Amino acid sequence: MRNFLTNVVLATDGSEESDLAARAAADLCDRTGADLHVVHAWDRTPAAFSVPVRVLRSRLPREEAAGLLESQLECIRAGGGVVKEAHLRRGLAAREIAALAGELDADLVVLGTRGTGAMERLMLGSVSEEVARISPCPTLVVAGGEGAWPPRKVVVGDDLSGAARRAGELAARIGGLFGASGLLVLGFPSPASFAHAEAFAVASRARVSENVFGLGGELLRERAVRLEEMLGERPGIKVSAGDAAELILEAAGEDGGPALTTVGSRGFGALRRLALGSVSTAVLRTARGPVLIFPSTARDERPRNGRSAAG
Repeated sequence: MRNFLTNVVLATDGSEESDLAARAAADLCDRTGADLHVVHAWDRTPAAFSVPVRVLRSRLPREEAAGLLESQLECIRAGGGVVKEAHLRRGLAAREIAALAGELDADLVVLGTRGTGAMERLMLGSVSEEVARISPCPTLVVAGGEGAWPPRKVVVGDDLSGAARRAGELAARIGGLFGASGLLVLGFPSPASFAHAEAFAVASRARVSENVFGLGGELLRERAVRLEEMLGERPGIKVSAGDAAELILEAAGEDGGPALTTVGSRGFGALRRLALGSVSTAVLRTARGPVLIFPSTARDERPRNGRSAAG
């Protein structure tokens, strides 16, 4: 059960947030026996006319990037971590990180976030969000400061999709390494959450009603039973009407202590994302602790090295 990770990719940029991500990645690799790959992607090509042309011919940016990567390796090793291989890549950071994860058939990408505000990230985007969006495997974005790792609680935002199920299973395995408790949260859209009557009509046709609440709770209990073996104890369940992201974040903030929040990347589907923005993006931008995103396009339980992704 503990060897559910084989290859972990740690992306670093030399920031304090990267140091925390490195600690989390090394910790996971130590507890699961996974190989740790560390990558730094650099792209110092300046915008036109922004700096003298001679800078383009300088080797200094690459040397700086190599030095930053080596510094991170030294920190990991000083903390007792073992690095399988270091990777220095030139190009747009998110694309290079995701590409390396694909080349290595990685099980997990780990990186920090600079903690910029939601509005700034909305305007400019962020590497962590982009990696979570395009990575071929799950992404663990570590935030929240020194006390955020290891997690003492796992909060699974579940919309009953396959991606949410797999996100919950991976998060439960991670939480099980640290004796964490668990909670499954299912939020149904309420009429007030829809901006247009048109969208509400679609929700009405989907019969978001007391019967659906009951069915959702029943399905969630089935998932909780499944996660008990992975987590070490049966997680609790919470089914409520309201904004899913807000319900998930509220649950993560309850009782204090560091929480690992996880969601699938699908949220409540195209209509929901179009109207209000994706649940996964909202959680990633707002959570005060680590967030695990499981993409709907990730490989699904195919055999790998004599085992399955689910086993």
